[in-house]
Amino acid sequence: MSGGCTVCESQALQRCLDLGPQPPSNRFVLADHTASEERFPLSLGYCGDCGTVQLIDRMPIEAMRPRFDWLQNNEPEG
Repeated sequence: MSGGCTVCESQALQRCLDLGPQPPSNRFVLADHTASEERFPLSLGYCGDCGTVQLIDRMPIEAMRPRFDWLQNNEPEG
């Protein structure tokens, strides 16, 4: 496991749920499925020292950025 807790920096971070390799949700799959999908590990952990539940394996920020400028993510506002 790489690193420790992102809140208290303790090494008491334990993997609780491993979801395996996952594709970014903002990617489109080609109709003919010739290209392989980009996938990144996704795991959830729990810090035994501070009690924080957090992601252990994080997708690189470059993979989360949309590849197309017309693709936007807007959260609903009150």
